[in-house]
Amino acid sequence: MRMDTDSFFTAPLCYDPFDIIHFRRRSYGYLSTGTDPQEYTEGMMSFIHNYTQSHASVEQQLRANNWEWSRKDEDGDETMRLQGYTTNFEIVKLSAFRRPDVKEWLGALENYPEGIYKWRWGEPVSL
Repeated sequence: MRMDTDSFFTAPLCYDPFDIIHFRRRSYGYLSTGTDPQEYTEGMMSFIHNYTQSHASVEQQLRANNWEWSRKDEDGDETMRLQGYTTNFEIVKLSAFRRPDVKEWLGALENYPEGIYKWRWGEPVSL
């Protein structure tokens, strides 16, 4: 479980989030999804599209999860912002992040530090 310093609960929890994830056999729990401002996703769609060119299973999984792809119009402008998870609060099964395909994706991100450090990929998602 991870909580950022700016995280808070708005009401008492009447359930155990760990039990829910365990009993429903989930690997990842998060607060919500949303879109980031474009200044925090600079180059991200190109990076993802390039990655999926050599990893077809990633694109298949994104489509199976109903994640929409952004498109560029004739001027090269994005027609949709990139969706993401709000990560101020999350619960994960570590085994899910140790899968070879996930480790390969995280390795690709690490090998492209401009994304995280220059363009701030991973900044909080706007709701």
